[in-house]
Amino acid sequence: MRQFRDWQFTKGAIDPPQEYLDYVLCSKIYHCTPDQLDAQNALITDLHLEFWTVEQAAASKKKRMT
Repeated sequence: MRQFRDWQFTKGAIDPPQEYLDYVLCSKIYHCTPDQLDAQNALITDLHLEFWTVEQAAASKKKRMT
């Protein structure tokens, strides 16, 4: 949890901890368990996480504009 709080404090200036990325993949993208996530191809999960990150940034920008 300390790494997560450090990452939050820096507002993304450092990479988020892997545990947080796994949480996002399981809860927001795949809706799966950590064991099911481990069975996925790492290159594909990285790509999906990148897509999600770009979508979140665009939604945040759009929200600020309204």
